[in-house]
Amino acid sequence: MKYFLEQHENCPLEIKQFFERDEVPYILSFLQHVLFEIHQKNLELQRYYTTAVDLFRIITSIKNKLKERIDSQFFGAACRYRLARLPIDKQNMLKTSFIEFLSKIISYIDSYFDQNVVFYRTINYFSYENIEALIWNQVIQCVDMLKIKGLNEDCLFDEFTNIKSMFKTISDQNIPIFDQAQAFVKKQNDITVTNICDDVTDVDDDYSTGVKRVRSDQLWMLLLSLTKSPNFKKFICFLHSLPCSNAYVESAFSHMKHLLNDRRSCMTTELISAELKIRLNSTLSCTELYKYILSSEDLLRAIKSDEKYTFKRKCV
Repeated sequence: MKYFLEQHENCPLEIKQFFERDEVPYILSFLQHVLFEIHQKNLELQRYYTTAVDLFRIITSIKNKLKERIDSQFFGAACRYRLARLPIDKQNMLKTSFIEFLSKIISYIDSYFDQNVVFYRTINYFSYENIEALIWNQVIQCVDMLKIKGLNEDCLFDEFTNIKSMFKTISDQNIPIFDQAQAFVKKQNDITVTNICDDVTDVDDDYSTGVKRVRSDQLWMLLLSLTKSPNFKKFICFLHSLPCSNAYVESAFSHMKHLLNDRRSCMTTELISAELKIRLNSTLSCTELYKYILSSEDLLRAIKSDEKYTFKRKCV
């Protein structure tokens, strides 16, 4: 606010008139509070590993937070202290505008989310938070909705029973599920990876408590590796292939800016595709990838050979 007011005649008239209003400090205090919460959920939606399975939890969480602020008329501690200095009629006027603002946000979310809320609620049964309480009726409800071909329902039930039993087994161990899942993924990669799990550095409901939460897809990887479940694996893989947003696709376009340019115009489509897959799927740093390549004899042998080329240079 100070920045715009110091611009004097260079400040656009509409902005200057807005910041000269007496209620602006209260409005900005409210916006700083509520937009922070919305931004946290926006970042959560943009994680590269967030899928449609997580969408119901994320959207329901932000809606509940906004509704609770409306019901409690809580607009941030700083805003409350500021409002307390105003006359009652001025307080009520600002609170009414804040409530209307929050209600508009909820309505906007509902206008998109409610179209498929039954679907999102159904596949949310398979998120980490709900696995322990998962029942067969929820599984079959999701199967009927998705219409996945080639599933043997009788085998699917037996596999479901085994997975539930295995989940109880790993839950009863002294090692936290988070650590078990992280160790499993590291073992699968057979190399040191960088921050593969949803830990304290990620933005979630526990960002202020330091609680580590296992990712749903990694927990399912662990469970499916411990039980022979071809039908359930096909089912879970399909669920976690459903995107939550277009963030992952947008990241692919961002990478493409560096992959294909005037200086790299001679690269084939296949080569660009291969490099893009490495960039999007590898969790290694440049140093780690370099060490990994040097330690892989098969990879080094393939790099040195000419079998990777579709053409052969002719001697003249």
